[in-house]
Amino acid sequence: MKTFNIVRTFFIDLDGEPLKVEAEIRHAAYTILHVTDHDGCTVFVDADNLDEIERAIDRALYPETVSVNAADPESGLSDTFTVHHDGDNVGPIFRSGGSQIPYSSPVYTEVAECFAIDRRWAMVEESDVQGYARRAYGW
Repeated sequence: MKTFNIVRTFFIDLDGEPLKVEAEIRHAAYTILHVTDHDGCTVFVDADNLDEIERAIDRALYPETVSVNAADPESGLSDTFTVHHDGDNVGPIFRSGGSQIPYSSPVYTEVAECFAIDRRWAMVEESDVQGYARRAYGW
């Protein structure tokens, strides 16, 4: 499978200053190429500002959110997670306390799978007026 890199421009507000951010988007990640102010001058950002810029890009790439109940495989406890998505692709996932789940963690995988199952179930319910699929799947 061939992957394509796309350069997109985002306009975000950082501490009251409008910025233009160019980022290269790849399948599962992106790289920030340039950050400029309204005059076109390069803006150098520190780690905290970079985190805010990345969150703004995530919100732009994955504008929809949904709550998903899932078991945390690390703690064994159930929690409600907020999943950001674009309809088909899962983006950042946050715990109920607000902390972001790392993309490489088992928790991210578990919650993303629950998201996919919930979407599939909703599509079956929505399209199955007569109840045939629910009976066939044993639901």
